[in-house]
Amino acid sequence: YENPALPEDSMDLVFMSNTYHLIDDRPAYLGVIAKALHTGGHLVVIDFEPDCACSDVKEPPEPASRIAKDTAIAEAQAAGFEVAREETFLPNQWFLVLRKK
Repeated sequence: YENPALPEDSMDLVFMSNTYHLIDDRPAYLGVIAKALHTGGHLVVIDFEPDCACSDVKEPPEPASRIAKDTAIAEAQAAGFEVAREETFLPNQWFLVLRKK
């Protein structure tokens, strides 16, 4: 939850699903991921919408711990990412494809 322990300049893609809300210091964590990615590499992040009903999800995170998509975007931009695209087909989650600048 504190450090992804990825070697610098070693990845083309990092995928995170339903874990973003568990990270304690997200800006620092994203900074480590940015260093691990090659220039132009991608970070894919999927996590729960703060207001999702999540009735079809077995163990959704508590509403108070969910992170808004706009917060995730701002944190990613501060760490050197830009939004490459956003997918909208998931009913309970946001889905961002971020590119390292």
